Amino acid sequence: MAASYDIPLHDIKPLMEVPDSSFTLFIVLVVITAVLLTGGLYLLYRFIKSRKIVNERKTHYNALIKVDLSEPKKAAYSITEHGRAFADDSPRLQEAYAN
Repeated sequence: MAASYDIPLHDIKPLMEVPDSSFTLFIVLVVITAVLLTGGLYLLYRFIKSRKIVNERKTHYNALIKVDLSEPKKAAYSITEHGRAFADDSPRLQEAYAN
């Protein structure tokens, strides 16, 4: 049995070095995740910021709807003040605003 250890094995090749690219792959995944996370947070910030913006035209339109016509002088001032937001829309509205 001791003689069987002395037999040379010609079919088995020596160990080869296997290139390890796991660190590079990890860094690439971290960078991609960071870019996606940053982009997502930026889009969320823009969405929240856009919801807080007050629509001037909508505010003026709601004020025009609520004008109390029982007091003509206050109503005229209010219509003049809030109507300026819509005066530049079309020539017809410009003419109506001028009248």
